[in-house]
Amino acid sequence: MKRSFILTGLLATLIAGIGLTACGKHEQDEVPPTASSMPPVGETTPATEPPAPRVSSNEPGNASVGDKIGNAALTAKVKTALAAHAGLKTLPLNVDSLDGTVTISGEVGTQALSDEVTKLVQGVEGVKSVQNNTVVKAH
Repeated sequence: MKRSFILTGLLATLIAGIGLTACGKHEQDEVPPTASSMPPVGETTPATEPPAPRVSSNEPGNASVGDKIGNAALTAKVKTALAAHAGLKTLPLNVDSLDGTVTISGEVGTQALSDEVTKLVQGVEGVKSVQNNTVVKAH
């Protein structure tokens, strides 16, 4: 009786092993390309999907990577120019750029400083226009 249990166990293990081995095999549905199935040199095969439409960078939130890099580079140039100016480098100003338009915000002590900020930013290469949103507050 003990021997029949052992044989039954071995038989079940063997059947399970064969079944699992068969599950691991894949049918060879794909045939590797041969010289006769490939297009001749110089010819191309048509694309399966058309290219995605280009999204306009003028729409909010749709700036391309290049646009974002350009905006960041312009912002950096403006911040560098402000930091290099003796009378403006200590001002807590925020600078943002979008397609050549630079927006400056923060507090300045006088209207003359606000005007000086505008003039300096307008002189930075790549700046098309300046939106000066600074607030004059006497200290």
